[in-house]
Amino acid sequence: MLMLLMIGMISAAFMGIIMADATVDGANLYFYDKWPGPVSIGNSPLDNPAEGEGHNVNVARAGLGTKIVVQNKHNADEDLNLDATFVYLKVGTQNADNLIAAKSVCIIQTAANPCIVTNNPDDALDFADSLCAVALTAMTDGNYGWFFCGGKVPSDLISGLDGTFPTDDSVVQGDFTTVNLTADAIGFGVIAATTSAVGLALAADA
Repeated sequence: MLMLLMIGMISAAFMGIIMADATVDGANLYFYDKWPGPVSIGNSPLDNPAEGEGHNVNVARAGLGTKIVVQNKHNADEDLNLDATFVYLKVGTQNADNLIAAKSVCIIQTAANPCIVTNNPDDALDFADSLCAVALTAMTDGNYGWFFCGGKVPSDLISGLDGTFPTDDSVVQGDFTTVNLTADAIGFGVIAATTSAVGLALAADA
């Protein structure tokens, strides 16, 4: 009887961990670009940075921290045609059990160079910082590439960014920040006294 009770308690706890993470539709997210430096109007490298020659390469084709903005075209709804900002960064050491892919949330890995990022919450420098970047595609450790960092999620421009983003099941309408998820990944949650907002959610997660 005691054994059955213990199994039940363990199962309940396990289910609690599994159920802790949730998602929010990227169409309901607006990101604050807090990466320092000026922004260029982008035709270069391409309107779609993920298709540029300088994306996911082992030799940088742009200066680290370079930012470009492109028109974010969303179907015929003019209210959704907001600009999207991209920043050129380097991948440090990604999570070996949860490799970087499109929509992976990354933050600074090392104080030595804030333009080196990771999606591994165990290797991240500090969740209190307000610099967040979203991967456009899969990336290789040590490679350079473009990351989405500000504005409306450009899901029509970059199909891999379509769909939902991971959260800790706490996101409500309003500001959100980066958090360490139970799934050993970086996602979004509500801001706390020691964290800064990285974006605005137009709807709650589910």
